[in-house]
Amino acid sequence: MQRFGIQVQFLTYGDATDHNWESDLNGIKLLPVYERLRRPTNKFLSLLQTIIIPWTFREELKQTDLLKTNQIWGGWVAVISKWVFHKPLLVRCGYEFYDFACKMGRSRTFQFLAYWICRLIYSQADHIQVASLSDRKILEKQFNIPSNKINDRPNWIDSDVFRPLELRTNKKILFVGRMTGQKNINLILYALEGTSNSLDIVGDGDLRDDLEKLAKKLKVHVKFLGRIPNNRMPHMYNRYSVYVLCSKFEGNPKALLEAMSCGCAVIGT
Repeated sequence: MQRFGIQVQFLTYGDATDHNWESDLNGIKLLPVYERLRRPTNKFLSLLQTIIIPWTFREELKQTDLLKTNQIWGGWVAVISKWVFHKPLLVRCGYEFYDFACKMGRSRTFQFLAYWICRLIYSQADHIQVASLSDRKILEKQFNIPSNKINDRPNWIDSDVFRPLELRTNKKILFVGRMTGQKNINLILYALEGTSNSLDIVGDGDLRDDLEKLAKKLKVHVKFLGRIPNNRMPHMYNRYSVYVLCSKFEGNPKALLEAMSCGCAVIGT
């Protein structure tokens, strides 16, 4: 975007250490929230604090020509910014937040909250980008969003970066993603029980301890590799012949596209 004279500012929910990433972002300016505000001690205070974020960054937002969200959760910050500074708003959702809340079996209270957050953000958007046709249908039918306000923009990857490198050195299976119930990693472990196959997991999440215990119980050899920077992932994919994604449901997962582009044989649910 810099080639076209477009300057990008990225509001992040980190602290001053986020600036360490700027050298890799080709001119994108980072605006860490917790560089200017004190990080609250509980979730409720965190939610309340989001209301004042637009005022905290008012000088930068006044100079902005277009506001854009990358996800729905927290998107009300962009809506408030639109109201205060009278800027157009582009909303992007890699997955439909309310639909996921229902599929994940979240509480009725959370589903109610998710629905009205989505309705607020979609209704205030000047344009909406979705990653799949199924998400488009939800917006049209569930939230009555006009079709001409929605643009289908599936996730993409740079196939010049994520490409076969002929580095495959092992016969292990690879999983990349968050360790949550949605990702259904238990299914992989049960499938590998009683076999000589082993699994490497890239990522982290709330279920890591449970998965480690289950792997030990099933006597499945699993290596938990933690989080790995995205610029190292092309070489990581290329070390494996097989990539598995066994989620209960998905949006348009980039890890799947990256693995395919690197030449992995992909097994998916």
